[in-house]
Amino acid sequence: MELAEPESRIAIAEEFKREKALPPTVKEMQEPEILPVQTKLIFTETDTPEQRSVATAPPAETESRVFAIIKVETPPESRPQKVAAAKPRAETQPKAAPEKQEVPPLQQRKPPPELIKPRLPVRRVGLLTMGLGYGPSFGGFGAFLQLNTKAGFSIHAGAGYYPATVYYPEFGWLQNKILFTAGMKYYLPFGNESLRPYLGLQYGGLSVEAVQVETGIWYGQKIYENIQKSLYGPSLLGGMEWRMGFLGLNGSLGLSYNTTAWDYWDRNLFLNGDIALVIYF
Repeated sequence: MELAEPESRIAIAEEFKREKALPPTVKEMQEPEILPVQTKLIFTETDTPEQRSVATAPPAETESRVFAIIKVETPPESRPQKVAAAKPRAETQPKAAPEKQEVPPLQQRKPPPELIKPRLPVRRVGLLTMGLGYGPSFGGFGAFLQLNTKAGFSIHAGAGYYPATVYYPEFGWLQNKILFTAGMKYYLPFGNESLRPYLGLQYGGLSVEAVQVETGIWYGQKIYENIQKSLYGPSLLGGMEWRMGFLGLNGSLGLSYNTTAWDYWDRNLFLNGDIALVIYF
């Protein structure tokens, strides 16, 4: 029995050749067709019928084909992308919002600072100082000349007129005397250019004393001896200078001790002091 028609086999072989001959970019698409199936009975020697389905090509006249062109795009070449350097942790963290400062109420606000007035330059103490006044530093009413140093020490010397007749007006024979004195001062460091405290130690004339002593009787009349003496001794004084430009005031108070022999006094230690007008050079 015939297996298949030779024409249909040739058609199928040509169909496979066409598909292999087409380029890879062009794919032949064919509308789905229902191929006719021809069923034939094939009898073998055992007389057992078997059905064999043989696919036959459709007739050439009704052949219809559709071609579709598929565009195959090649992916673009991948270029290495630049990776940004990792930022420090402090930069990557979001910045905290600035804290709002509370404005105190008007009553609690501090007043604005007062304008500081420029101070006039104070003239520093020069090398020489002169004083006019009364006291043991002058030997009575007199003057002294003082030499100053930058270390705060000063040395001075003075002379004065002691008015003994003012203190003893009943003695007509009493004479006034000129007394001398010399010493040193130390200006304390906690003062300033206007107010200068100091301590002074000096030796000089303290006073002029007089006494009238009865020595005997002559023809019923008393005989008197007139004695006058200038007393000298050391003095320890503490004082203050108040400066006003090139002028100033000086005041001190302290103790004096008499070292001159004088038998008519009950005491040799007494209170003493100075007062003076100071001129700065």
